[in-house]
Amino acid sequence: MLDSPEGKEECAETNNHGTWYDAQVVCFAVFCGRDEIAERQIEKFTRIRIGRQIQTDGSQPHELARTLSQTYCTFNLLGFACLARAAAHLNLWNWTSPSGGQLSNAVRWMLPYYLGEHRWEWPQISPFIVARAALLLNLTAEGTGDPVFADASLRL
Repeated sequence: MLDSPEGKEECAETNNHGTWYDAQVVCFAVFCGRDEIAERQIEKFTRIRIGRQIQTDGSQPHELARTLSQTYCTFNLLGFACLARAAAHLNLWNWTSPSGGQLSNAVRWMLPYYLGEHRWEWPQISPFIVARAALLLNLTAEGTGDPVFADASLRL
């Protein structure tokens, strides 16, 4: 994954493809006891992705521009949540990028849409199945310790 042309191509992606590439590299590295690879991937790529993909308010412009925007916002955040869980000691949940993006704020930004408190205003050409956000909310609750996310998951 680290050296192949295909791996390098996915690593260079600026949307959920890059996020999920990082998640796979980090999870495989942690599983194999290669924490130095996991930490290098997060420091060199994941933190930059958070800064580029997540705005200060928690929105994700790259994913909001897609035709299945709510689906991809959720999918992208799930990749980040997997990264945060695999490398819990690095506390990605509360890390803030130099541009102000923060993973926990991005999940919080999605909450009113998951809970039906606000209408989704971006392209979504097929219905979003809100129950698909439950895993994301559970991982966020576990990682942040904030019961708001666990309560929201139960409401779904």
